[in-house]
Amino acid sequence: MALIATRVVSTPGFQQAIGRFDARSGGGGFPGQPGNPVGFAVARGFPGVLTPSAWPPGGALVSGTTYSFLGFDDTGSGSGGFATTKFISTTGLAGGSAVNNVSFVGCRFGCSNPLNNTAIDCITQGSNNITFSYCSFTPSPTRWGSPPARAWPSGTAGQGIGFLPSVHPAYMVPYQDGPEFHLQIVPPTGGLCTLDHCDFWGSGDQINPNSGISLNPFGQVNITDCWIHDNREGTGPAWTSGLSYNVGDCVFATDTQEWYCIQANTAGAGNNPTGGGSPTFWVNAGSSTDHSNGIIPGAEPGTCNNLLVNHCTIASIGNTNCLAFQSRQANKIYSASVNYGVGAFAVPSDNNLYQALVNNGPGFGGAVNPIGNPGTWQLKATCFYDHVTVTNNYLSGYGNVVDAFGNDPGNNHLIFTDNIIATDLSFGQLLHADYTAQFTGSTNVWRRNRLRVYPGDTWTDANNALGAGQKPASAFDGKYIWPDASLNGADFAG
Repeated sequence: MALIATRVVSTPGFQQAIGRFDARSGGGGFPGQPGNPVGFAVARGFPGVLTPSAWPPGGALVSGTTYSFLGFDDTGSGSGGFATTKFISTTGLAGGSAVNNVSFVGCRFGCSNPLNNTAIDCITQGSNNITFSYCSFTPSPTRWGSPPARAWPSGTAGQGIGFLPSVHPAYMVPYQDGPEFHLQIVPPTGGLCTLDHCDFWGSGDQINPNSGISLNPFGQVNITDCWIHDNREGTGPAWTSGLSYNVGDCVFATDTQEWYCIQANTAGAGNNPTGGGSPTFWVNAGSSTDHSNGIIPGAEPGTCNNLLVNHCTIASIGNTNCLAFQSRQANKIYSASVNYGVGAFAVPSDNNLYQALVNNGPGFGGAVNPIGNPGTWQLKATCFYDHVTVTNNYLSGYGNVVDAFGNDPGNNHLIFTDNIIATDLSFGQLLHADYTAQFTGSTNVWRRNRLRVYPGDTWTDANNALGAGQKPASAFDGKYIWPDASLNGADFAG
């Protein structure tokens, strides 16, 4: 990909509009800017240093408790020498009971490379009314105290660094030094979880909210004034004979699998991860090359509902999406011509998710529609987006900046308004697809989303990211972005 530096100047009128826009959200700038700092060090009452704490603090999480200014940082202990997932439960483990009305204020959750790829799990145990305020979710501070090239909205801002390949050692935390997910968070029906003024960096997928296989609506998740930036590299290095590896290092071997070092060694030919030395020195973690994302509801199929993302900064080099509201139904649409084995999923015309209880299809004696046939199919979940609001955010970078809900039939009450997509970081496309029909004549709303051209050196590339023949230039600054990714002088009317 050829990159050409270009000088552009942002128009004064649009800069004034950004100021007015931000004032409506409380002023002071977007998260991560001087007027709107985030993370533990700026929490009110911060004593100047965090108190190191085991997980869970005091040996148990207690409902109705606020935990302040604690450092829950991995030290390399845990299964196989790696950190284990921290569950929001009484015991801090998967087997603990739910806790309610728990707040973390000014805390740091430092995690590098857990084997199961999730740093904080606020889903499994059904805990409710959990708040993270002015917290930092980072790699272990013993490995990284800050991103390699800290800048706002993310490293490489204004430098035209391409988003592919998503391996940039000078600008990104190494693959093995950050978790896959910093935080997975889903409150129970009628519940609430809040993330406010938190700092997320150094993971593959930063936040995984409010998604899964459920017939009941999830509780509300509010993500407000958070700075989500500087993802980890999208893949680890290739194993090289003769190099020294330490416990926790990650390599990709010739079998294309991911391997974690479990015993410090000088890797000669005899302890190739795929050879005889692997049981002694390496554990096979499978194929795990990142699809780097900022906010991504969990992998389809299933539902995503009751989510607010308001006034956040989300930006990074990355190979997938800044906002990854990907199709919940992709590759699962029911077809009478397909054979379904026991356990297979399908989404028929009612836009719900069903799972096969018995083999069915033309190769098994005939097709059986999931609708109305409970002996063959079990109804598992709704399978669309419902009541998701994304407003007042500053977005930049990744492969496609926004995947806006996948055009799934059944999507309803989706609000995408007053967002800025900016050219600070190079990206592949503004939007993943054309979403015009989804936001026309429905309960879904697309309004006042605009392009900001970085006021300095910026990039052009061969992808025509801003449409055929359109490059980041001052003429596009302040244009309205329509849901077909076109740039226009007037707003989308829907």
